[in-house]
Amino acid sequence: MFNSSKRHNGEVAKSHWKTIQSFMAYKSKTMPLNPKNTSKRCSRCGMINAPKGAKYECRGCGLRIDRQLL
Repeated sequence: MFNSSKRHNGEVAKSHWKTIQSFMAYKSKTMPLNPKNTSKRCSRCGMINAPKGAKYECRGCGLRIDRQLL
């Protein structure tokens, strides 16, 4: 959202996050993601697990992946 214009960057930095978020959602026709349980939810089947360590292993579908890639 920032560019080489100091004036534009200052206006963006002063804006409220909700205003920016609603404008971007309107323009891109997307919905914001609820961050609750995103590091615990399996990206394949949606089951919520309690991951331990850097590796994630789903008990539902058997997905094994690095948690940073989930």
